[in-house]
Amino acid sequence: MQIKAFRSATLLLSLFEVCWTNVCLHAAETDNREKINWSASGKSSMKIANDLRIIEMEENVEISQGKILLKGDLAVIEYFVSTGELSKITVEGNPVRYQQQIGLSEDSVSGTSDFLSIHKEASDDAISPITLITLTGNATLQSPSANMRCTAIIYASELDLVREAEGPCKGQLESQKD
Repeated sequence: MQIKAFRSATLLLSLFEVCWTNVCLHAAETDNREKINWSASGKSSMKIANDLRIIEMEENVEISQGKILLKGDLAVIEYFVSTGELSKITVEGNPVRYQQQIGLSEDSVSGTSDFLSIHKEASDDAISPITLITLTGNATLQSPSANMRCTAIIYASELDLVREAEGPCKGQLESQKD
């Protein structure tokens, strides 16, 4: 991924009135109204292609919203200009780090990988779209219900559910608490 343009230490995406309202990442209900914050110690650029605003950044990248935190070396945030709705976040790193508090509990989920992407997917079973977090390359995921290491993991955050994993895999299931 080549990233061009301006040097920027920290920018607040709220300057562009980004609202992640339709992308609730199963944290506290108010997280979906929180601003997306990002910082990078290297180059950053912004452009519009079709209806997408694309923000690219590199070096010591951190992206947060509410109770979710992503860290990596390179990242791209894409959202629709017309609606302000998030399309996708991708992060590369050595490794990428993902952390999120689950719901209103003290439980959290965390993971690492070489590459991470977050996007929404419509579901026949759910009223609203499901947030999918895809960890690819040396993927690990630690949640209240399981710990695993695989080549790739697709995690549905609202459900605290590993939807799919590519092997070889190994893991550990946690016993259910009464």
